[in-house]
Parts: sequence; structure tokens; C-alpha cells
Amino acid sequence: MKVWHMSGAGNDFLVLDARNIKINMEKLAKELCSVYCADGFMALDNSCIADIKLHFYNTPNVLA
Repeated sequence: MKVWHMSGAGNDFLVLDARNIKINMEKLAKELCSVYCADGFMALDNSCIADIKLHFYNTPNVLA
């Protein structure tokens, strides 16, 4: 599994292409954000109604 570390507008995000991976995204977001001190986590997923579905987790909400 490859996770990209990206930054923009003063924030650091971890990004994962999870379109064909079955994982607990919230659990992964908690683990990765705490290890890498990222501001948030985004994961691309398959969608039946759009090109992709985006899961977005903000660190304060994830680590609470």
C-alpha cells in the first residue's frame, strides 16, 4: 500500500488510492495521522454514482 504525503495551504495530508483495497479507513487514518503528525487523511474509493468517492478525515476529529 502506497501512501503519499502532500501539503497545501499550510496543511499536511496523507493520501491513499484505496479503490481496490478493503480496509477500515477510519482506523487507518487514526494510525497514520498519529505516526506522521498529519493534519488529515484522504482516501480515494470506488463509487457507483461518480468517478470516485473521497473519504476525508480531519486529524482533530480522528484523534478525539
